[in-house]
Amino acid sequence: MKIRLLLALAGLVIGFALPATALEGNLAGDVKALDEFGAFGKKYDEAYNQSDAAALAALFTEDAVLVTPEGLFSGR
Repeated sequence: MKIRLLLALAGLVIGFALPATALEGNLAGDVKALDEFGAFGKKYDEAYNQSDAAALAALFTEDAVLVTPEGLFSGR
């Protein structure tokens, strides 16, 4: 009985530890992606507030898809 409990606890510890260690390796990439997304948001806000449609369109690629509560928008 004690061995089963010990094995169950060991399994739980390993089960919770593996996902946590898997995340540690990608933190640098996540921080970079968050910084890039923040910079995109600032550019988007500036262009939107200045009513600059050309600057807004330049932020997107030809095959872009924008999802909003109003619907889907594709392309530039």
